[in-house]
Amino acid sequence: MELQSLQERIEAARKKLHVLTEKHNGQLCHPYVIRQSVRLDKLINEYNQLCNNRKF
Repeated sequence: MELQSLQERIEAARKKLHVLTEKHNGQLCHPYVIRQSVRLDKLINEYNQLCNNRKF
């Protein structure tokens, strides 16, 4: 996957996490907030792996 596309997906996931957190009154333990946070983490991990692989 291209880095630019992945960056855009990360930004969209980050915005969605922010919206969900606001919607659920800042409850970071709400299941929807946690689920979105996990999605964002996976995208960030994928991005970091791609960046690390390009260094070699």
